[in-house]
Parts: sequence; C-alpha cells; structure tokens
Amino acid sequence: MEVRDAVIVVTAAASGIGKALAERFAADGARGVVLADLDRDATEVAANGIEGSALAVQCDVSDPGAGGRPARSGDDEVRANRSVLCECGGRDRGGRWDPG
Repeated sequence: MEVRDAVIVVTAAASGIGKALAERFAADGARGVVLADLDRDATEVAANGIEGSALAVQCDVSDPGAGGRPARSGDDEVRANRSVLCECGGRDRGGRWDPG
C-alpha cells in the first residue's frame, strides 16, 4: 500500500500491532499519523516516539458516537486529501462507525 503523503488513522495504536503499524506508516513517508486508543497516556507516549507528524487521540471506536473523533482530530499539519483508516483492535458491539 502506498502511504506517502497520506494521513493514516490507526486504532488500537497505543501498543502492539497498532503501534508498530503507526511507526511503519510514518517511516514509509505518511504525511501524518493519527494514533487512536482508549489509553490516552500510552497513546501520547506512542505518538511522541514517532518521527514526523503524529497525533494522539483518546477514542473508543466501538462507541458509534465517538468513531469519527480520530478523523476530525487532525490539525492542519496532518490533514491531507488522501487518508486511510487502519483498524487494529476493538470489539463489535453491534454499531457502525460513522465518520460524521
């Protein structure tokens, strides 16, 4: 997948596969990476460890009312015309994600 100049939103990004993907997307030239996770502190630590433009967002993507928060959270430094959502975790509670 070509990620150069894209903004990537990665869920469950505070640790494990989500964190590794966020780091890799940044290393592969993503314009910005938005890391979303329930654990605010761990997400901020993960984002601070990424070179380039990374933003930490506390979010429960299993909550239909909160699902669009990562997509709306990027500031001008990480916004782009092309973006990708990479969901790495969460539970299905029967709701649908609506980016609002």
